[in-house]
Amino acid sequence: MRCFNCNEEVRRNWNYCPNCGVNLRRRRAYEKYPGLLDFSSIFDEIDREFREIERMFRRFTMPPPRERRGGGVSIKISSEPGKEPRVEVRTFGDFKDKEPEILQRLGVKEAKPKAQRLPPKVTEEPETKVERRGNRVIYRIKVPGVKSEEDIDVQRLRESVEVRAYAQDKAYFTLFSIPKRARIAATRLEGDEFVIEVEE
Repeated sequence: MRCFNCNEEVRRNWNYCPNCGVNLRRRRAYEKYPGLLDFSSIFDEIDREFREIERMFRRFTMPPPRERRGGGVSIKISSEPGKEPRVEVRTFGDFKDKEPEILQRLGVKEAKPKAQRLPPKVTEEPETKVERRGNRVIYRIKVPGVKSEEDIDVQRLRESVEVRAYAQDKAYFTLFSIPKRARIAATRLEGDEFVIEVEE
């Protein structure tokens, strides 16, 4: 077989191309799970940029051992149906001052800091209606007073979904179980209802 990046001859059991260094294992995963292809160009670009960033850090003079704090770079990629994948980059420790350069190299816009939210005076469990349509389960969660999706936090846990919604000095909190392999297919705010569609 040939490397998808540089077209050099490679063996099927190799994880990396010896010529260009690209991750061959990832390409095999894309072929096995075609739904991941949407991310292939992002992953390939991140691979290239990280090789460049690694070269940049080799030139970076580290402080003496007693002054080192350590640090690292974290990348989170998420996507929703019909929307561009979202890439978030965070740096910490010794790498924090390099964050603007890393963001620029990866073409990622700096995230706006979230507004500080005051602790709610009241937290209640919202009324939730559940309906099934084909292979989708639709949860309609009543959240009166919530103005936008920015005021709603959705966490996909291993076998459940956690929803926190904020309306002025009130918070809504609910948690519901979903199968391990299910995925959140869509979310939207419709009037005073937050709708989550889960595909099983």
